Amino acid sequence: MPLDGAARAALIALIENSAKQAVLEGSGMPKPPSLASAAETQYVPPTEALLQGARVNNPVRTVLELRPRAAVTLEGSVSVADAAKRMAAANADAALVLGDEDRVAGIFTDRDLASRVLGAGLDPRRTKISAIMTENPRCVMDDEPALTAVMLMVDGRFRHLPVVDSTESVVGLLDVAKCLHDAISHLELRNLAGGQRTAGELLRATAPPDSTVLADATVVAAAKQAASRKGGAALVVRSEGGGAPRVGGIVTPKDFLNRVVAVGLAAARTRVGDIMTPSPACIKESATLLHALHLLQGSGFRNLPVVSEAGEPLGVLDVLAVVEGALEAASSTDAPPTPARRPLAHSAVGDYAPASEA
Repeated sequence: MPLDGAARAALIALIENSAKQAVLEGSGMPKPPSLASAAETQYVPPTEALLQGARVNNPVRTVLELRPRAAVTLEGSVSVADAAKRMAAANADAALVLGDEDRVAGIFTDRDLASRVLGAGLDPRRTKISAIMTENPRCVMDDEPALTAVMLMVDGRFRHLPVVDSTESVVGLLDVAKCLHDAISHLELRNLAGGQRTAGELLRATAPPDSTVLADATVVAAAKQAASRKGGAALVVRSEGGGAPRVGGIVTPKDFLNRVVAVGLAAARTRVGDIMTPSPACIKESATLLHALHLLQGSGFRNLPVVSEAGEPLGVLDVLAVVEGALEAASSTDAPPTPARRPLAHSAVGDYAPASEA
């Protein structure tokens, strides 16, 4: 679900006007017009032009101030199994692959491991990172406005964004939750994030039809299923005494990385029930997206199970889907349309893949 023009306009207006208000509140000058009116009247050019404008108009907070974490860096010749061990030791779900002069040559994520390795039936011990990494990922400069990173990650649906300095040396790696914190805070401040849209409505509009897996399924089977539906996390459903189904756990690509490949388990013989996170925090379908954002921020999780009012599992929302849905709820349909362009989206083969042109 790429972010539409009106939603991008709302995000820009929220962040830029909030920054201006912060300055004016300390100076005693009149405040600018409401954020809603700014979002309704602002024309949204293509994404690249948006980012160029952000660099000039919103220098208040830089990417470096988002405190990107130190990146796990690898050589392309490293095996997936060894990469998983290093990533697990650093509690990281992504690593950068360095090429000539230690420049960023690729990125490898837990989703790549799930879909391109386990889901494809490859042996992590014999598969090199260079064979399955995403080459030449989009990077962001450390001195650029935080809005630049927000726009890149939301509009491109990137969960990880390499940060480099003026010499193209690696500074760190941004995680989606940290990068989106500014946008979420401003949406929350203006009480625009939730609107009237609920988690259930967003789930029905965006989620794949089947995001459940049996506890007895193998990790390989679960990885193939995740790849086929272009999703990451899956709910593990249980039913006691023939009653209604309930959420017994959640399994994510990071579980495949940390609890299977990094510790040398055979994915074809490991049950999902043995490596899942049991009894995850869930949200009811009637909850607002603002409430969902609160849960994601407070827990640090990237995925949120959604259940019916009776507690039956419905599906999973990830943090990007929630933020995109919140921005769309806050945006105006009166904003001028954006010029046509090729969208970006996650594909079944991993992160950073361009969506097919229909």
